[in-house]
Amino acid sequence: MSTPGYKRFLSSSFLFFLCFVSAATAADIQWKLFLNRHMDAPLLEKTTREGEELVVREADCRQIPSESGDIVNAMDGISFKLDQSPVSGSLAIHIILNVNGNVFEPVGGTSLFLNMTFAAYVNGILNDYLDLGSSPLVMTIPQTGLSYFLSACSLSHTNLVCVYNSGGVFTDDGIETEDVTTRMIVSMDALTNTVGGIGEDLGIESKVKYDTWSKIKLLFR
Repeated sequence: MSTPGYKRFLSSSFLFFLCFVSAATAADIQWKLFLNRHMDAPLLEKTTREGEELVVREADCRQIPSESGDIVNAMDGISFKLDQSPVSGSLAIHIILNVNGNVFEPVGGTSLFLNMTFAAYVNGILNDYLDLGSSPLVMTIPQTGLSYFLSACSLSHTNLVCVYNSGGVFTDDGIETEDVTTRMIVSMDALTNTVGGIGEDLGIESKVKYDTWSKIKLLFR
């Protein structure tokens, strides 16, 4: 017959086991944000757990060049989330904002409202193309930031889409754009160069998902 002390021991042991399993399975993800590929020191550096959002805050950024102050301010509130690390070792994700002054660099003469290179370092070694499998990297852009990005490169809020760029060849295979009234959500299944522009300019047929309210607004444009 079990004694109260033995029951307390089993309960404590089970709680310790749950905590140990949780700590063992959740991995840290290190994030570093750079303005451009020529920047040695990161603009922002943070560590999160799997499933925890990295939210960019201008107040946390350091050494902001005066010529890029407006675009850094527009980055405030952009978030990145990876529910599950695709590797068993340490993972660091470098986000390079391919910025020139206060605008994102164009590709092949095509104006872009977004141009980011995601580089993965696994156990300290650069991985050229990391497949995220069933756990995509989700980027959320608030409407205020998106409006600035569009205005800075003189693009309209019509047929916006985010795609992968490989040497000036654009593809939407493995990337999904959801454009809603208050934010833009981009889900990426790989870490590589991601750009945003007008579908026609990129040679991509629009496959952007809209929520119900967005569809209603489109009807009355």
